[in-house]
Amino acid sequence: MRIITQIHRFSLRTNRKGATLIELMAMLVVVTLALTVFFHTLSQSLVFARDAEARIKAVALAREGIEAMYNIRNTNWLRFSSSRTKCWDSLNYDPMCLNGVNGNKIENGSYILYSENGLWKLESTTAGDWNTGFTASAARFQIGITKDGWYAGKNGYDSTKNCVNIGNSAGSFRDCRSIFSREVQIKEKTETTMKAEVSVHWFNERPRSVSLLADVTNWKSLYEK
Repeated sequence: MRIITQIHRFSLRTNRKGATLIELMAMLVVVTLALTVFFHTLSQSLVFARDAEARIKAVALAREGIEAMYNIRNTNWLRFSSSRTKCWDSLNYDPMCLNGVNGNKIENGSYILYSENGLWKLESTTAGDWNTGFTASAARFQIGITKDGWYAGKNGYDSTKNCVNIGNSAGSFRDCRSIFSREVQIKEKTETTMKAEVSVHWFNERPRSVSLLADVTNWKSLYEK
C-alpha cells in the first residue's frame, strides 16, 4: 500500500512538472508572437512617419517650383516692360527676346530649376525616366541643402555628400544632397500660356512622388496697345 501511494505521489509531481513545462513553452510562444507583431507595427509606423514627413516637404518643394515659374514670368514682365508680349516667356531673361525672332524661349520640355544670384532660372534637359531609370533621373534633377539650410537645385551645396548618411550631430543635413529631386515640365505652350507641372521624387522603401500643375499666363499682354 505504501509503495502504491509513493508511486501515485511521484506520478502527480511528474504530471505537474510536465504541465508547467508546457505552460512555459506556450507562454514563450505567445510572448514571441506579441513581440514580433509589436516590432513589425513599430517598423511600419516609422516608415509611415518618415514618408509623411517627406511628403509634406515634397509638396512644399513642388509648390515652390510653381511659384518660381510665376516669378520667372513676373521678372520678365519687369525687365522687358516695353514688350511683354514677346518677352514674358524669355528663357533666363535673355534680352534677345526683344527682336521677337532669335530670343531664347521657354518651350515644351523638361527643365532643371535652380537659383542663381537671387534669380530663378531653368536649364533644359531630357525628361526624367522615373519608372526604369529612377537613379539616373534622380541624380540629374537632384536637390540639395545649402549651408544655410535652404533647399537648392543644381548648385549651392556639396553634391558629394549624402544628407541621409551624415548623422545627427550639430550642423547635420547642411551642405549635402537631399533625398529629393525636382523636375519642371512645360506642356501645351501657346503664345499666351503654358502649363507648368512640377514633380518632386524621392525614395522611401519604393519610389514616391508628388506633382502640382498650374497655368502660367501672359495676361498683361491683354493691356498692351
